[in-house]
Amino acid sequence: MADDPQKPGLIPSASTTGSAIGAALATIAQDAIMLFGEPAQRKRLRRCENPGCKVVFYDDSRPGRRRWCASNRCGDRMRAKSYRKRQKAQGV
Repeated sequence: MADDPQKPGLIPSASTTGSAIGAALATIAQDAIMLFGEPAQRKRLRRCENPGCKVVFYDDSRPGRRRWCASNRCGDRMRAKSYRKRQKAQGV
């Protein structure tokens, strides 16, 4: 595998994989402590308003009024659903 010039020469081993995973988890834990440690930051944690979505996200918008985990996914779906409902109510 390492002799093939098209493939990388590094082969993961238990020692390198374990330390990389440990370092990644430590970074995630540190970020979580910083995020959840401040009450002002905790107030910006939101659950997506799409009933079919279970995503919890951090609202980093300037006014702090983001409603969906992703505007181009859940936002589009919810706006389309609302539009269809209005059209149906108008008899169009």
